Amino acid sequence: MRRACFATDSRRLIMPAFGVTTGGLDLRHQAMRGLFDHQSLVAHMLGRDRIYSVRFANLLG
Repeated sequence: MRRACFATDSRRLIMPAFGVTTGGLDLRHQAMRGLFDHQSLVAHMLGRDRIYSVRFANLLG
């Protein structure tokens, strides 16, 4: 699933860049290693009518 999302672990927050690359952020990518505490990391994905919050452990890889 590709959606614009905010990702946070309550210490850091990554916000989406709304444009042609929106939806391209992969929280499992090597560039993201060490930035977040994976046990508390949550992706808040923007849906059409609401925000869907998904814990990192539940994201498909």
